[in-house]
Order: sequence, then C-alpha cells, then structure tokens
Amino acid sequence: MTTRLLVIGLANSPHLHRWVRAVADADISVLVFPALQGQGWDGLDTVSMAELQEDLPPGIHCLDARDVRGDDSAAIDRDWRFQPLTHQFVPVGALAAADRLAEAVTRFRPDLLHSMESQIAGYIVAELWRRQPRSLPWIHSTWGSDLALYGSLPDHEIRLRAMFRGVDFHLADCRNDLGLARKLGYIGPELPVLPSSCGIDVAQLTARPSLPPSQRRQILVKGYQNWAGRNLSALSALMLIAKEVEPYEIVIPNADAALREWAGIMANRTALKVTALPRLPEPENVLTELARSRLLVSLSISDGLPTMMLEAMALGAFPIQSGAGCGCDWFEDGVTGFSVPVNDTAAVADAISRALRDDRMVDAAATRNLATVSERWDAATNAAIARAVYRRGMEGR
Repeated sequence: MTTRLLVIGLANSPHLHRWVRAVADADISVLVFPALQGQGWDGLDTVSMAELQEDLPPGIHCLDARDVRGDDSAAIDRDWRFQPLTHQFVPVGALAAADRLAEAVTRFRPDLLHSMESQIAGYIVAELWRRQPRSLPWIHSTWGSDLALYGSLPDHEIRLRAMFRGVDFHLADCRNDLGLARKLGYIGPELPVLPSSCGIDVAQLTARPSLPPSQRRQILVKGYQNWAGRNLSALSALMLIAKEVEPYEIVIPNADAALREWAGIMANRTALKVTALPRLPEPENVLTELARSRLLVSLSISDGLPTMMLEAMALGAFPIQSGAGCGCDWFEDGVTGFSVPVNDTAAVADAISRALRDDRMVDAAATRNLATVSERWDAATNAAIARAVYRRGMEGR
C-alpha cells in the first residue's frame, strides 16, 4: 500500500531535498508543496494543481510553485481575518496561501502532512486547520531560529502557540528546541533530535581528496551578515591577528554584500589574501572549499544545528561556531571545536589563533568529528527514525 506524504516547505532548500530523498522509498508517494510562490524544486517531476490527484505514483513530485497562491488568495485571507506573518525579508505576497494548500489536500488526499520550518511553512498549515477540521496527522520540523529567536517576539509567539496547538509530532534539529516547543504549548511525544537535512552518505561526502587539516592553508568564513548572521565579526577577528593569518587564504563562500565589501577593503589595505565568492550554483562547490580549509568560522546571534558545521566536521575543517545554536551538542568545546561568544571579537580571534597554532589538535579533531557525523548524520540511520515517526502518525489516524 502506498503512503501519500505531503511536505510543505522551502522547495529549493538543500535541507528539504536531503530529507525527502532520505525518507522516500518504493512505498511512499511524496508531494512537495512549495511554501513560497515561484520557488520550486528544479529538475524534479512538477505537477500542476489542475493535474494533481491522489494516485500519484511512488516517488517524489513537486507542485508547480506558481500554483501555491492565487489571484484571490489575499481577498480570501481578509475574509478569514488572517494577516500573514513571516520573516521580515520575505514578501507576504510570495507566501503560499492556506486556500491553495486546502485544495492540494483535497486533491492529493495525503495520509500525513509534514511541514518543515515554522515562519514560512508552519504558520500556513496552522491557518489551514483553523479554517477546516483537521483531517490528517501533522508532523512539524523546527529549523534554525524558528523558536529561539522568533519565539521571543510577541507577534510570533502568538503564532507559534497557535501552531503548536495543532502539531501532533514535533521534530527538532536542536536539543534546545524540545523545551522551547513545550513552553509554546506542544503536548505531543518527545522524539529524537534529528538534523533538518535528515542525513547524508558520509562515505560519499568524504570521498573527495583532501590534505590533513594541519597542512591546509585556507580559512573559510560563512558568508552571512544578516538578520542572524554576524560574520563581519569574523573578519574583524581575523584582522586582530593579521600577522598569524597572512600565510592563509581567507575564503567567503556565498558572500552577501556586506562581506563582499569588507573582503575587498581587507584585500586592498592589508597583506591578507581574501576571496569573497558569489552565491555558488551548487552545494557541491561549498563542500569543495570546506575540504580545502583548516577551519570554518561561523557566527550568528541565533541558530539551530548549522548544516555547514556538520559538513565541515565531516570534511576535517575545525569548527569555530558561535554559542547561539547547538554546535556543542556535536563537538567537544575546546577539543574538537570552539564555541565562542558572537559579540566578543577578541575571543573569536583567540579561538582562530589557537586553531592555527595547534596542528595536533585540528588533526585529532578531524578524526573524532568524522566519527561523530558518521554516527549521528547518517542518512540511512536517520531516515529509519523519520519513517518510524511517520508510522506512528499513520497508526494514530
């Protein structure tokens, strides 16, 4: 018997792609409902709303991203006295609409609904069930800053409480989110913490040639300075120890405008070698840079479980991670990674300096970190846990 699984989330997200590919098998028909209009899953079988029906064959399908919002969706929201709320950088008019999600549910008749991420996907599902009786189990995954940051904002706290009133099964990517979800009203069972990307084939990821970390002459800085990212502080920290850093190339993949500007200033005014890369077309490109890097510096005021940190650990790059997320759930602070205060530039500089000086530490950390991700970020292992959650949902129907 084929299980019909409806996944709503960021259809162009590598995290969602990894999760869906991991859980898909010959007995599951997966329909991905894009949570943002116009952002689909390139290269995947695309189904229009008019063509959508319950007998989609087993495999992974994506609803046409143009069909997740209609010309009348804003008016329907007003009739329901619903004011969409999301991230400040996401246009409300780009959000998928609850009325279109309702139509997809009617046409596809899923056995399970799994929303991935809260502010873009989860809120829309909560609004769907406000408008009509809930007809299927709801599994919800929290990512990144969903709860730690947005749960502290009054308007979002209200939405999160409304959302968790309907969630049957909560999947967290960070241990901290288990308690936060309870405070926001979740009363379902406590489930294992799983990365938002579910897992990877670690052997395949690490098959690329690479030098021991102690022999690498590259430092990777995450390319975000935005609502949560604070990686201008990482560049400031590197400037504080410029003499130590001179033998290394600093690479900033997917660098946003602020980091590109400062990378140019640093390269022009100092002897540092700084390269800011534009948004790379494939995730594979970032992995190649990580495999060349001695260490990764990634700073933010709020985070969950950063996938780039896991990739760095798998590929031997020593992680220097701000303490806002749950990096310390995965590495031993001071031994296999450093957890640093995001706003203490001197502390970040000291951590970088220690990782540059101590060859034995970074090489030993690479071995232990690879063992950790091999055990806890394995696609087959985590997919089995996810499918078990899906079976619990089915049993409760």
